[in-house]
Amino acid sequence: MNLFSNGNWKRRKKRGFRRYLYQILLSNILLILIPISVLGFFWYHMMSQQAKQKFYQQKSIDLNEIASGINQRIKSIMMETATEIGEKRYSTYTYSNDYNTDLSMISKRLSAMTQKYYLIDSVYFYDKTTGKIYNSKTGRYLFSEFYDTKWLNDINHNIYSIQQLPPRLILEDESLFDKYSFLYNKRNNLVLSLVLKGRPDFYLVTNISIKSLYNEIVDSYHLNDNHMEFFILDRDGKLIEGESRYAEWKELIRKPARELDNGVTYIVCNNRIYFMKSVNFNAFSVTSYPFSDSYQEAVYLGKYILLICIGLILFSLIISFYMAKRLYRPINILYSDVAKGTWNSPQEHVTDEIDMLKQVFSEMNTFNSNARLKLKRFDELSKAFNFRSFLEN
Repeated sequence: MNLFSNGNWKRRKKRGFRRYLYQILLSNILLILIPISVLGFFWYHMMSQQAKQKFYQQKSIDLNEIASGINQRIKSIMMETATEIGEKRYSTYTYSNDYNTDLSMISKRLSAMTQKYYLIDSVYFYDKTTGKIYNSKTGRYLFSEFYDTKWLNDINHNIYSIQQLPPRLILEDESLFDKYSFLYNKRNNLVLSLVLKGRPDFYLVTNISIKSLYNEIVDSYHLNDNHMEFFILDRDGKLIEGESRYAEWKELIRKPARELDNGVTYIVCNNRIYFMKSVNFNAFSVTSYPFSDSYQEAVYLGKYILLICIGLILFSLIISFYMAKRLYRPINILYSDVAKGTWNSPQEHVTDEIDMLKQVFSEMNTFNSNARLKLKRFDELSKAFNFRSFLEN
């Protein structure tokens, strides 16, 4: 059997070329592709952590602005109440059966406050000496059952500064529902009451509507995203306003929270992140986002890194194929000469071919050395880049 027949020569040629290609591919994978892939993995991990920290930082800033907006709106109404009580009409008011000028002026001023501030549900003028309450909406109540006097039990009667009561229902007596359902539904709102005592012996009560406050914050800060939630909880975990669709209210209060900047805390529950910030009526403003939002930027970065790795693989295949074809050319010529019957050519010709192979392998060694040197420099540059990133962070 002729080992150098046309068929055997072609098979040997293909087998030898595949060996060259395999060795070159293996060299490129070990020297270039694997180190760059490992570096890309660590880079992706570092950038994903930075994206996650940026997400938490931004959401804590957003919630802090929301809580500050709530507190600022309440403070502005506090100042308005403190200014209003200085009106002389209140201190000179005396009750009589006649609808006198002072009472008419007081009713107008109470109504003017509700028109000035959308958040105000109602304003009371309560005369302690007579036990009469005048309301900004209806004047004096038509029914004695609707006198809202429960707030008197929750205040300090000897303090002449503004007292802020926890959120409460104006009318908590459900037995009134059947008797005056039309009025009960209209008046029974959840409010935050600001009470200020005046001289000689009267009280000015400003009731801030929690629902109106919530709606204004939602509109002002554009919190209508379907994936985002915003609601208000009290300290006991009871929902005051808003809607929590993904977690029980009390469950959020019981879970241990982690601290962020500006007094913002967060917890992870039911694959969502809940950010909480206290507001000045002993409650929490809460925002929640899907947990996937925290690493969304890292996902985009990971896609770019994956594309880079795929590009490196294709580039490595093309370069390896070109190198194998170029380096295998002298051996191919030698096999071709032998197959054509020139294998008994002079020894000098064979020696020339062997020298050519030596030169080729010498060039391969030089290429591998250069590749190792470049890889070492690349590793030094990557370490310097990581150290610089560490200092900047």
